[in-house]
Amino acid sequence: EYLVLLNENQGVCRAGIRKEDLCLPDPPVYYTEDDKNWILCAPTTSEFLSAALAYEAAFHFVYSPEEFYWITGAELDFIKLNLTKLPFELKNWVGGMGVLLFQNEADNMVAVMDCGDGDSNMLYGGATEASYDKLRKVLEGIGEPM
Repeated sequence: EYLVLLNENQGVCRAGIRKEDLCLPDPPVYYTEDDKNWILCAPTTSEFLSAALAYEAAFHFVYSPEEFYWITGAELDFIKLNLTKLPFELKNWVGGMGVLLFQNEADNMVAVMDCGDGDSNMLYGGATEASYDKLRKVLEGIGEPM
């Protein structure tokens, strides 16, 4: 009943478009962990693809601390105030988390996995050493390595 757009590499989840929505110009995308219960994760395919590809890119930056960080709600608020939020995100992603994306240069990014209840983690990086350093200066002292 769904056209699968993404099958997570470990088979944990899938994202797809409902068969009846395929005629829409930019249909919503849904997420499932069990192929029975599908929930909305992005209002349009364009937003889903932008967010999913950006999220994946965050894992592959040449310059990064190579670890995830636990962050508090106050630290997430600090990130929201001091970095530019990208105009797309994933909702109800793995385990119901939201994926928010931020940057302060075109070639760097912070991916925040917001699990709710103040429980979030982040990873970040940059394509160049200069953009990574600019991001790292903002994030200095934020988070606990996982």
